[in-house]
Amino acid sequence: MSKSYDIKRFVGDFRARNEFGKVKVYIGGDVVLYKGIKYLAIRNTSGYSPLHGERGGWEPLDSTVSMNFINSDTEPETPTEGDHWFDSSTGNLFIYLKDKDTEQWVQL
Repeated sequence: MSKSYDIKRFVGDFRARNEFGKVKVYIGGDVVLYKGIKYLAIRNTSGYSPLHGERGGWEPLDSTVSMNFINSDTEPETPTEGDHWFDSSTGNLFIYLKDKDTEQWVQL
């Protein structure tokens, strides 16, 4: 894949339908968890599970690393993808995600 995509937000487990029974729409940059793997919506998409891949608007994120849980009031210096950081100064929880060109903490 030659294009890069920006991670906007982690939205939790993939759901085909919303709480009203309508097809759920994911916005480009949304990250979901599906069957233990994180997927990035590479464009606005609805009606396709992450298993449809790029054709359905999804790109798997690297899921081969283990997760660490860090409880600290400062951002960890050397995180790896999948790490969780609980910011004890604010009470916020973050996950460290990578796409093709960026690495960042995304608030849960």
